Amino acid sequence: MVTWVKSIVDTNRSRFEINGDELDNIQNSVDPGAVLEDAWCELCPEQEQERLQCLAERNDNEQPLDEPVEGIPDLAVSNRQVSHLEKRQNVLCRSDGLALIRSLNDTQLAIFYQIRQWCLSKVNGEKIAPLRVFVTGGAGTGKSHLIKAIQYEAMRLLSRGCHNPDDISVLLTAPTGIAAHNLRAGTIHSSFAIGKDVRLPYTPLGEEKLNSLRAKYSNLQIVIIDEISMVDHKLLAYIHGRLRQIKQCGDYSPFGNVCVIAVGDFYQLPPVKGKPLYLDDDSVGLWTQFQIVELKTIVRQKDAVFAELLNRIRCRSKGNPMLDSDIQLLQHCETGEDSSDLHIFPTNKQVSCHNIQQLFKSCPDYVQIEAKDFVNSKTTGKLVLKEGHHTHTNNTSLDQTLVLGVGARVMLLKNLDVDDGLVNGVCGTVTHVVYPDNDDKFPKMIYVKFDEDQVGTKRRSCSAFAAAVEMGSTGIEAEEERVTKHGGLRRQFPLKLAWACTVHKVQGLTVDKAVVSLKKIFAAGQAYVALSRVRSLSGLVIQDFHEKAIYCKDNIQAAIATMPPFLVTNDTGCNSTATSFNVFLMNVQNLTQHVTDLALCTQHLQLNCIAVTETWLPAVSSLETVKMDGYAFHNHPRSLSYNSSNPLFKEIQDQQHGGVGIYSADNLAYSIIKVPHVNLECLVYNCTTYNILIAVLYRPPSYTITLFKENLENLVDWLIDQSTTVAVMGDFNDNILKSSSISKLMTDKGFIQIVKQATTEKGTLIDHVYVKTTHYDVEAVVLPTYFSDHEGILCSFTSRILEQE
Repeated sequence: MVTWVKSIVDTNRSRFEINGDELDNIQNSVDPGAVLEDAWCELCPEQEQERLQCLAERNDNEQPLDEPVEGIPDLAVSNRQVSHLEKRQNVLCRSDGLALIRSLNDTQLAIFYQIRQWCLSKVNGEKIAPLRVFVTGGAGTGKSHLIKAIQYEAMRLLSRGCHNPDDISVLLTAPTGIAAHNLRAGTIHSSFAIGKDVRLPYTPLGEEKLNSLRAKYSNLQIVIIDEISMVDHKLLAYIHGRLRQIKQCGDYSPFGNVCVIAVGDFYQLPPVKGKPLYLDDDSVGLWTQFQIVELKTIVRQKDAVFAELLNRIRCRSKGNPMLDSDIQLLQHCETGEDSSDLHIFPTNKQVSCHNIQQLFKSCPDYVQIEAKDFVNSKTTGKLVLKEGHHTHTNNTSLDQTLVLGVGARVMLLKNLDVDDGLVNGVCGTVTHVVYPDNDDKFPKMIYVKFDEDQVGTKRRSCSAFAAAVEMGSTGIEAEEERVTKHGGLRRQFPLKLAWACTVHKVQGLTVDKAVVSLKKIFAAGQAYVALSRVRSLSGLVIQDFHEKAIYCKDNIQAAIATMPPFLVTNDTGCNSTATSFNVFLMNVQNLTQHVTDLALCTQHLQLNCIAVTETWLPAVSSLETVKMDGYAFHNHPRSLSYNSSNPLFKEIQDQQHGGVGIYSADNLAYSIIKVPHVNLECLVYNCTTYNILIAVLYRPPSYTITLFKENLENLVDWLIDQSTTVAVMGDFNDNILKSSSISKLMTDKGFIQIVKQATTEKGTLIDHVYVKTTHYDVEAVVLPTYFSDHEGILCSFTSRILEQE
């Protein structure tokens, strides 16, 4: 059968494929590549050129249905990049996160706790409106510090509702590469796939990219935007539009029901294009939903005097004179010294003049790199190198002529890799200019040693130029951009000289030393931004100081004053008085590690005693490690709480953790009462000043309820005989919000359970306070804490006799 089929095929080939092999050879000789992608260009070049021009004109005139990837900074995939692995660099470990929260002041903590409470409500399934918060403040008030603390805590809490540990629940963004780099975050444009040309009406994102963002942000709950002063109404509208598409909101829910926390200072420079957010824009109307909270306390300890000065000139109107002391401080910085540090000027002309002078002075062997400009050939339709340069260019950061040399100070002009720190605005020094082996005068690579060592780390690990890598230099290649309406291309290195920069360019930058020129200041806020780039007054040199150059826009304060406040209250909710007996109950989950946190959380509460559970202290330990100023401490560890007659008690005793303790204020008369052996982790404290008996307990989850109730009943019967006012409090690991046989037992004994709110991050009420008294009115309120998954409980005992009097 096979032979028969083969003979038929051979017969047909001899009839219909005459000279087939010769034709194949001719075909290969004519077109060795065998892929005729540009065949139409070769056959009809004039028509192809006309078609390309028509397409370009149509693209200019029509609103695009979707944004091209190459128009989105940081998102376009280069020819060399076929995959991208995102690394989350702004995730803090537990110890670093706690240290960060400890450093917050009262106002920062109030904001932190209010946002934390929203996260707890969300993760516990409550229906709660999304937050719209604007956190503002001057230089040195700790805005960035607060951002990091909020991000850490929100990520920790909201991650419980995520399916995967790498899901993004909190997104930190900034409008510029340098601001994003400082926060180890992403830019707004790259995070939401927004192009350079932000135009209204809103351009929806195409399905392919949208599906990618939906997968990435499926569990997104909070967006934090830093440097909000540089965001205009149009960009905010695009953030709103992207979030609505991602969250697939059928209605006009602002920002797709995602929380937005905006952080920044409107007294800094406004957006380069578009109206600042504090100016009304009826066509968008998103900013009117935000509530404001202002940080006023200076937390920059390095130079508090300078920070206070900056905050005074920050909101100085033209008509208000400066303080004489402020003028003297700034005039003292007008030293006239010739410094090589960064110079900050108001205008581009001043910047160019200074940079050229420094180049001639520092780099005698400088080189001039002419950009390679390309146009579509009229004969082939392909891109060909143009003689000279494009006459009119737009939307490009690539200069026609780049002049630099080894030793030149340069700034990167594009966001090449935000994760690697290669962002628009980072500065460094040129160490090598490498040319190709041929006679081409256009360099192959320019190596820059950036001021921050971590910038370019990833790129250096892939570099083959050992001499540069050993110096810590990063290779910067030429970039290509479309620069004309008709598709003209420019190839140039995204660098510029940076001995000097404009005020606009340095917003978001912080340096140790700088020279600031106040000559030719032409806009409100310029002087404030320029002066606030340095960390301390000792690093500031001023040229051409003039008081009139320092002023702000008068309408900023009026606009901020009309914003509704972000309601932050420090009220504990307890009607305690100076004569009340106040006790604070808390499961501390390792007292040794958290005694500093406990002191911080209770320092403003005017407490008489502090009851703690899960102290995790051993039988023999130095109580010096858990000492708190103004209090005496007593401890009853787990290892001394049980006898070994029951195997369960032996098992619990062998486990670590557990234990209870109590702090008593130094001015109180008290005693620790020895308890009959009842196999409970328990400490009994008798405050003779107020005649109140307090028993602090902890029930391990493995301790069966039935057996625990039996031993608890024996303890309670004994306590009732000791005093007319008895309080039994602690962590019972029994959720009253569902059901509690322990609560029923205590109620039957005449006790009242006074805690009404959830006491843990999981929304359970397992920390109970049972009170039996005829002399006191007792209230309890749950107070937020940050170092344990339990909240604190403040109990206030107020004498009924004193109330009547």
